[in-house]
Parts: sequence; C-alpha cells; structure tokens
Amino acid sequence: MGAIRLQTEIPGPKSREVLARRAGAVAGGLGKATEVVVERAEGALVHDVDGNTFIDFAGGIGMLAVGHSPRGVVAALAAQAEKLIHVCALVASYEPYIRLCEVLNEITPGVFPKKTLLANSGAESVENAVKLARRYTGRPAVIAFEGAYHGRTLLTLSLTSKYGLFKKGFGPFAPEIYRLPVPNLYRTPEGMSEEQYVVGASASSRTPWSRRWTRPRWPQSSSSRCRARRASSPSLTASCAASVSCATSTAS
Repeated sequence: MGAIRLQTEIPGPKSREVLARRAGAVAGGLGKATEVVVERAEGALVHDVDGNTFIDFAGGIGMLAVGHSPRGVVAALAAQAEKLIHVCALVASYEPYIRLCEVLNEITPGVFPKKTLLANSGAESVENAVKLARRYTGRPAVIAFEGAYHGRTLLTLSLTSKYGLFKKGFGPFAPEIYRLPVPNLYRTPEGMSEEQYVVGASASSRTPWSRRWTRPRWPQSSSSRCRARRASSPSLTASCAASVSCATSTAS
C-alpha cells in the first residue's frame, strides 16, 4: 500500500477553517506554497488535519536531513528542555552551545584553527560573515553570484539575485554589491568541457573591475565614489572574495 492517502479534497474542511484563521491573523506577506495544514509528521510523511497523508519533499526547505520527529532528536530535545531552554549566550555560557561549536569546528574542512558563531538563520549568518569580513579587511565591497539566494533581510536581499521573486518593490538596496556569473555545469557550452568552463569563468573574474563588474543602480554620487575607490584600490577584488568566502563558510 502506498504512503500517500487522500481522504478529502485538498484543502479539506478542517484545513479550510485553519487557513481562514491564518488569513485573518498572519501577515499576508508570508508566502504559502500549499493549502496543506499539518497536524503531525514522522520521517518523510506529513499528515494534515483532515486525515490526508503526503510525502514531504520540502523538508523544512532543507532543514530536516533526518526527517520529521526522529526518536533520538525528540528525546534529546525533551531532556534539554527539562534542564534549560534559553538563557542567551550573551548573558551566560552553557555547555551544549560550546559543544555544538566544537563539533562544527571539527567537521568543517581545512587544517587550521576554527571558531563558530551560532545564528538564528542563514540570513543572520551571512550578515555576520559580511560584517566580520568588512571589519577585518577594512573594505566594503561584496561579490555575490548571479542567481544566488542569500536571505530576505536588507543586506541578504540585496545580495540575492532573484529580483521578481523576492526583491520587487523593496528597494533601495544596500550598496557595494557586485555580481559574478557562476558557471552552470548543466549548461556547459557545446564543445567545452566542464573543467574548461569553470576555469574560463574563474579567469574572467580576475579581469579589471572597470571592464568586468556590473555597476549597481544607486544614486550618481555614490556611484562616482565607488568608481573612484575601484580605480584607486586594485586590491578591492581580494576583499570581496574574502567576504564571499567568509559568508559562504559561515552560512554553511
């Protein structure tokens, strides 16, 4: 017998009641991809309030690598909640926070000392990575790949390339962001190997800024200052690469 079970139309009557409550209580800006109203879930299966069962291919948008409600995770959550839920690492230290940082440092690739900052979301991780890179290098510019998604805070939305889907109507955006076309190996040009495609894209990223980078749409005064900085600072590209590398590592 298959895992998917449909007892009612989608959404069912109970789901429609909850969705009506959502429409009245939740801000409309929060998107809604489906009409499913979840009651419980386990593994890869989601059960709605009307008794329908679905296979979950979203997984919390990449957040549930071990599936819904695995017993070991549930037991660990319950044990921790009985001792401590939250105190804030800015206020006091607690061993589970430190142990998680130690584990992340251990499994992160690279033979060099590592430290970790835990954040609430990918967007917050990217924002902190950019701040750290700017503070360390003293340079403001950041490179982002075309087609990339980084988040929906002001800075991460500025870094995000998907204008129609996420950015329309929310400008002006943060300045000093430049875009690099990333080679899509599924679209490797005919007659060129994947290695040649990647190497060629990497080489093109090292061409002079004035010929390579697309200037953001900001006021002329800011644009003029940016051009002057680029002309006087040939090492700006390195700072951007450092910012991107830091952001990528932290978000991961």
